[in-house]
Amino acid sequence: MKRATKISIVVVALIAVAAMCVWLRWRQSVETVRVVAAQANRSRVVSNQNSSAVATPRSSEAVSVDDLRSGSRVKFLPSSVPSPQLPLVQTYAELKRESQAGNYLASCRIAAALTRCQLVLPLAREKMDALLSQRHGVQPESDAYQDLTKRIGYAQKTIAETAPICDGFVNIDGAKAWQYALTAGLQGHIPSMVWFGMFPAFDPREGLANVDAWAAYHQYGRTFLEAGASVGDRGALWALIEYLSAEPIHIGDFNIRLRMLPADPEQAAMYANAVVALDRALKPNADTFSLTRLEKAEKNLTPEQRELARQRAYALVSSWDSKVLQPPQADLPDAERSESHDVCLR
Repeated sequence: MKRATKISIVVVALIAVAAMCVWLRWRQSVETVRVVAAQANRSRVVSNQNSSAVATPRSSEAVSVDDLRSGSRVKFLPSSVPSPQLPLVQTYAELKRESQAGNYLASCRIAAALTRCQLVLPLAREKMDALLSQRHGVQPESDAYQDLTKRIGYAQKTIAETAPICDGFVNIDGAKAWQYALTAGLQGHIPSMVWFGMFPAFDPREGLANVDAWAAYHQYGRTFLEAGASVGDRGALWALIEYLSAEPIHIGDFNIRLRMLPADPEQAAMYANAVVALDRALKPNADTFSLTRLEKAEKNLTPEQRELARQRAYALVSSWDSKVLQPPQADLPDAERSESHDVCLR
C-alpha cells in the first residue's frame, strides 16, 4: 500500500473519530438540557397546584409558543425573593429553594446573578487590566489617554457594582446561568424567555464548556423569542429581526460573527413590520430607525413576500393587548422606574 494511501486512511479515520466525539458530546448536552427542562416543568406544575390552578404537564421535548405565551398561571411578587442587591452568598440557598418550588423570579434572580459573577465581573476585570496596560506609556495630555481613562472608569464602575454581589460566593453546585434562565422561561416568565433568547448565557472564552448552553439555545431560543413577540415585547421583536436576517451578527467585544438562528428573511420582515407599527403607535410623528431596518429586511424579498410579511405583521399586532400600543407614562414612581431596569421585573 502506498504511503499516500495509508495517510489518507489515517486522516479519514481521525475525522470519523472526531465526528463521533462531537456527536456524543452534543447528545450529552441535549440530555443535560432535557433534564433541566424536565425539572423546570415539574416545578411549574407544583407551583400551579399550590395555587389551586389547573396544571397541565408539558413535555420538555417540544414546547410551542402557545404553551408559553400565556406565561405562568401564578404571579410571584418581588417580595417573594430577596433583593438582587444583596450578596449572592447570602441569598443563593433561599433563591434555589424558591426556584425548585416554581418561583420564576427566584430562577431569574439566580440566572442574573450568575451572569454577573461568571461573565460580567471577570470580563470587566480583564478589560480594566488590558486598558491599564494599554494606557501605560500614553501621553496624559493626548486624546487617546483621555479615551482610555474614560473606558477604565466604565470598567471600574461595573466592578464596583458587581463585586459586592459576587464576592464570597462559591458555586459548589456548578450552577450555570443558562440553566436558571431556561428554568425561569419554562416556568412561564416572559422576561426571562426574552432575555434567554436575546443573550444566550455563554462565555466565548470557555470553548467546549458552552456546548450545553448552545444546545439549550438551539432548542428553545427561537421559541422563547417568538413567545415574547407574541405579546409585543420590543426586545424580542428586535432580536428576531436581527437573528433571522440574512447576515450573522457581530459581537464586538470578542470580534466574532455568529449565526444565532437559521436565516428566515420573510419572518424577519414580518417582525420588522410589527416594530414599525409599534413605533407608529407609540411615536406617531417620529421618523424611527425601524423604518430603515424594515427597508433592509425587505430588500431581497419579492413583492409577494413583502405583502405576506405585512399581512402576518398586521395579524400579530392585532393579537397584542391594547396596552402594548399605548405610550408609557412619562412620570413613573421611583419603585416602578427601578423595576423597569430589572431584567426579572420588566
